[in-house]
Amino acid sequence: MENIISFGDILEAASSLPVDQQLSLVNILQHRIAAKHREDICRSVLEARGEYHRGASVTATADDIMDDILS
Repeated sequence: MENIISFGDILEAASSLPVDQQLSLVNILQHRIAAKHREDICRSVLEARGEYHRGASVTATADDIMDDILS
């Protein structure tokens, strides 16, 4: 069975760390979040390329896109 830790417990545990370890934790989390964002962008690009190669994408100008959004 998986142990689930509440967000409050995590905050409490982080607060009990010395300041230098809290800073290290923040740095690690920021890097992991940035890596996750990069993975999401890469996945989106691969998906868009696949749509393009299948002919499922449509060529449009910025004006066309804005007109579509505003209509």
